Amino acid sequence: MTVSENDQLPSADDPDATARPRISELRLVIEAQDWDAAVEFYRDALGLSLREGYANDDAAQIILEAGSASIELVHPELSSADSDGDQSTDIASPSSPRIRLVVRSDDARETATALQRAGAEVVDDPHLTPIGTVTARVVGPDHMPITVFQPLSETDFAEVPPAAE
Repeated sequence: MTVSENDQLPSADDPDATARPRISELRLVIEAQDWDAAVEFYRDALGLSLREGYANDDAAQIILEAGSASIELVHPELSSADSDGDQSTDIASPSSPRIRLVVRSDDARETATALQRAGAEVVDDPHLTPIGTVTARVVGPDHMPITVFQPLSETDFAEVPPAAE
């Protein structure tokens, strides 16, 4: 599947868009098998701030702020390539859903290093991509695949579009 200049992308100015519901928040819910390690990793190492939460003898739940959230839809051919467009090791385990956490950072190298110190496995070292991002890929201690990217140009993409290869 390719997207060409002739393909029509939906526009926010589309009159039918007003009939659609507006989403005010996006959350990624992670069921953490090792609660303390997950809190340390996502709150402390990744630097997400605590919005609210609770804990009792039986359960705990926290909401961590991550700035704005978006959904980036990626064609399977693109998601199986590393940030240089080459085929790479797939960082999602076969038993996990085909999702990963993608975080925009003002320093991808520093963020990847902090995540590694907190128990993440670096599977794609920080490097400059053809579209002007510094990108790294890690797998968190809870097996969550995470892409860290730092835009150095005007792009908002964490992955290399096929035209940039």
